[in-house]
Amino acid sequence: MKGVSQIDYVIGLVIFIAVVGTTVSLTMDYFLGVSDTARLIVLRSDAMNLLDSLEKPAEPRIWNTGPDILGIGGKAYRLTVLLNNTASNYFNPGVSAAQLDAELVSIDYASLGMSGIDVNSTAIYNESGGPVSYSIAGTNITFSTPASANEARWFTIYFDDNSNFSNRSSAVSGNNNVSERIYYAEEINLLEYQQIQRLQNSQYSDVRNSTGSKSDYMIEIVNAQTNSTYISFGNSAPTRGTVVSLERPVMFQNSTAAVMKGRLIVKTW
Repeated sequence: MKGVSQIDYVIGLVIFIAVVGTTVSLTMDYFLGVSDTARLIVLRSDAMNLLDSLEKPAEPRIWNTGPDILGIGGKAYRLTVLLNNTASNYFNPGVSAAQLDAELVSIDYASLGMSGIDVNSTAIYNESGGPVSYSIAGTNITFSTPASANEARWFTIYFDDNSNFSNRSSAVSGNNNVSERIYYAEEINLLEYQQIQRLQNSQYSDVRNSTGSKSDYMIEIVNAQTNSTYISFGNSAPTRGTVVSLERPVMFQNSTAAVMKGRLIVKTW
């Protein structure tokens, strides 16, 4: 009977150790899972906050070593111009609509009540999204376009009120036969080239310290048309570990004031 009791004792001890080991293992897995989840929530929150702030102006807007709140967003304006080559729109009455090889279209910012405009920030696109060259004379912008008889041509003009673009005026020639319709400018949000440039030329450690970020991060602007990276700022994301990546469609200015469709990507870890 004594031998049987010892065997029962050994079996009971083995079962006890197995139960305790399983419980400890499950408990550790649970707390590790809770820790990982909490970390993921923090990283996602940091990425979302950074993504939101980047689309707004920095605070202060002009900063050197680093802003209090990081941002590269700003306001620009977009207006639409309709050139409708029909007889009723000709300056000379009684004529029929004809093929126009070089019709001049002029926009004067001052006459539209748009003051403080950086004329050099102008970017013009036709209805196919192709860029249109223009000449600058004070606050006046003039470009030339062909138009078939009874054809309607649409143009979109973007401009800004604070930027650092160089003068890109080029000579245009043609005749002004038809009156065009100008639709009032609307305010739009975009990532400003001046602010993008300031961020790109700064030190990541200074910017991170000034904003008090608790997470490491990397910021990318990707050109949606070419799927190429326009700028990248921050540390390189680790190849192992938890990394949160969020992105949002945006519009941004490049170095020529061209307005591009892009993706703003933020990675935190």
